[in-house]
Amino acid sequence: MHNVHGQMVYSFEKPMWHSLTEPSLVPMTAEGIMIQRFGGGFPIYTRPITVELNGKQVETGDFAIVRGKSPYEDSERVFGYCTDRFHPLQPIEIAREFDSKVLEPAETMAFLGHGEDMFISWKMPSFDVRVGDEVESYGIVRTGFDTLNGARLFTSIYRPVCSNTITMAENWAKTNADGNGKGSIWKGRGVNKNLLRDLGYWMAHVQEGALRNASLMQSLFGRLAEVPIKNDETA
Repeated sequence: MHNVHGQMVYSFEKPMWHSLTEPSLVPMTAEGIMIQRFGGGFPIYTRPITVELNGKQVETGDFAIVRGKSPYEDSERVFGYCTDRFHPLQPIEIAREFDSKVLEPAETMAFLGHGEDMFISWKMPSFDVRVGDEVESYGIVRTGFDTLNGARLFTSIYRPVCSNTITMAENWAKTNADGNGKGSIWKGRGVNKNLLRDLGYWMAHVQEGALRNASLMQSLFGRLAEVPIKNDETA
């Protein structure tokens, strides 16, 4: 099951198994995808919850997390409930932060469910062990617009294009985290008023580290590929 919200899914060059949209043949920024492919996206609000008390509507002090109208659902929808400590991220702001910090085109991007789950992936630096034998991995930022899931940043060998593949990618990240830029890397919550800033910092950190490591690994595997293998029989 793809569980994509309407047709809010993007892939660069490679076709998607669910064929909801055609892949882009030109690289695009995340903000460009949001505006040109996703109809501008939608806003996220917090609105006071009220109850009738002594014949009057009185605010409880809590708030509803509300998704505004989307290009594929002409009505608002409640994603959850929170206190005044919750600071919702805006999808367009996440896209802009991605563009300014990763400095790479988006590889894939999508909204899932009713839009409560968003991810953007980018292709991390790859290297050839031998000609035609390329090692690939993806950086992925995934954000839940509720109080449950927050924002996560991880790397994976799986390229996400739907609900199933993003789940595979994140599960791989959880079981392959090494504390050194591989697998699950960072997680933040909406109670952090600097969540967007911190997310941007970690995206930049992951990409910069990947560029350094790719250069080192390319050199290492290049040298190994040139050295003939020896064993006791051939020595």
